[in-house]
Parts: sequence; structure tokens; C-alpha cells
Amino acid sequence: MTDREGTDRAPDTEPGLGDVFEAVAGDAKAYMAAQKALITLDLSERGGRIAAKAVWLVVAVLLVGLGIGLLAVALGLYLGRVLNDVVLGFLAAGGVLFAVTALFYLLWRWVLRDRIILAVINAAHAKPEHLP
Repeated sequence: MTDREGTDRAPDTEPGLGDVFEAVAGDAKAYMAAQKALITLDLSERGGRIAAKAVWLVVAVLLVGLGIGLLAVALGLYLGRVLNDVVLGFLAAGGVLFAVTALFYLLWRWVLRDRIILAVINAAHAKPEHLP
């Protein structure tokens, strides 16, 4: 009769200490392989989520940039019609965009930067519920 590992053993003999340790070692190896697969799967899932968020962010930034660009052209044409000079209209639209950019920079420097950094640190130290 053969046991789990394929060694021949008489049917009336009990497994020896070496057989028990071999079985435990085999189970431990299988457990470690399963843990390695679980960790690999978890890291792949996290990587996939990061990649999906990055793609979404790039597309969103491009679409918002396109929208702002089209609005800037429309504002320049409108101000050009109001001022009776298209060049002055685009110059005024550029001034408006510069003022909005400067306002955002000031808000970023004094308010938003620290809040975003804190949110990223908290998210990095958060423990997902599905992990032990």
C-alpha cells in the first residue's frame, strides 16, 4: 500500500515520525505557495486599481483641459466682439486665465496641498477589510 507521498508501507504499521514531519513540511510548503499566490493576487489587484485610476485621471485632465481651452477661445472671441478688437479680446481672456491660475496657486499653497498630502498618507496607512 502506498501513502500520500507514494512510499510503500505495510498496512499494519503506523506512520513514523519522519513520515509525519514530511507530511507537515509538504503542507507547510503548500500553505506558503498559497500565501504567495494570495499576496501576488492582492498586489496585482492594487496595481490594476492604480492603473485604472491613472488612466481615468489622464482622460479627465485632457477633457477638462480641452473644455477650458474651448471656453478660453469663446471668451476671447466674445471679449473681442465687445472691445471691437479680437486681439484685445484674446489678451483680456489670457489675463482672466492668468488671474484664475494665480488664485488656484495661492489656494494650493495655503490650503489644498496639506489636505491632499494628509489624505494620501491616511489612505496609504488604511488597512483593507479583506486582508487579515
